[in-house]
Amino acid sequence: MNPIATAHKQRIKALNRVRHRLTGEDTSIVLLAIGASGAPDNEVASLDGNWTKERIRTEYTGTGSDVTATYEEVFEIAADGIDREIADQVAAVRHGSKLYTVAVNPGPSGLAQFWRLKIQSVNDVPE
Repeated sequence: MNPIATAHKQRIKALNRVRHRLTGEDTSIVLLAIGASGAPDNEVASLDGNWTKERIRTEYTGTGSDVTATYEEVFEIAADGIDREIADQVAAVRHGSKLYTVAVNPGPSGLAQFWRLKIQSVNDVPE
């Protein structure tokens, strides 16, 4: 693994520990593909601690003191957490009692040596 990917992996694991483990949240997520039923119910991978949920700025609009930012919620997964074959199948992420429909952005490249799964919608799932 290259040094940038290693640094991102350490950052992601530290954020997982602070944002999820220390707050009592479940530290694992399950990546799901569309199953035979047409719903995201086919488990393709389970990750523990190798991911974090982020809120990132995507755009600024306005000028001067009227500047506003647009944000999106994403899951970030360390570069070696999944591979292209798994990433191409992922349609949703289950975390605790939530089911997130996601779109997988292009994989690790350049300085961004991690996978980013953009959250499209979120629903409660019965436990």
